[in-house]
Amino acid sequence: MSNLICVAFQYGEAPYVLNDALCLTQAQWDAITPEEVAAMQQQRYDNWREAMTRPPTVDEEPVE
Repeated sequence: MSNLICVAFQYGEAPYVLNDALCLTQAQWDAITPEEVAAMQQQRYDNWREAMTRPPTVDEEPVE
């Protein structure tokens, strides 16, 4: 199993601030650019923010 290097980051502005980490192998870190890292952080933030702000869904049929 490869050892992962985790780099924590904070992204966004109040009240929507994501605290997360990118965990990659050394080879993966070596293969990506700072712009790709920024894009990965942005994508994680966008997905998280959408999940946090989406109205809850209600099932039409009760679960038995």
